[in-house]
Amino acid sequence: MPKGKVLVVEDQASFREFLQISLTKLGLEVATALTGKMALTKAKDSHPDLVLLDVMLPDMDGYEICHEMREQPETSLTPIVFVSAVSTEKHIQRAMAAGGTDYLVKPLSMEDVKSLVARYFGK
Repeated sequence: MPKGKVLVVEDQASFREFLQISLTKLGLEVATALTGKMALTKAKDSHPDLVLLDVMLPDMDGYEICHEMREQPETSLTPIVFVSAVSTEKHIQRAMAAGGTDYLVKPLSMEDVKSLVARYFGK
């Protein structure tokens, strides 16, 4: 029985697969999305317990996606963690202003993923 559901929104295949495999090994159910539109649909349908969101996606940016998720009843209170290669203070502040819960900088290690799961799922 999975401990919870995570939606990974990431267009880079290798990083998306790393997160999917890592989170599954830690007992979580994982859904993935490659675009913002796909992410909004999956979030509405699957009610994730946590969203890991890239900033730069092909159709819309992560800030816009986060803002829209905050307006949907299904995801208005869901923790949304931005995961981006961009680490400037301006981007972090913009992510938090859009409704982000946390901001992590790529690349992530397995230890980073374990720490994230412990923080949001208590394991």
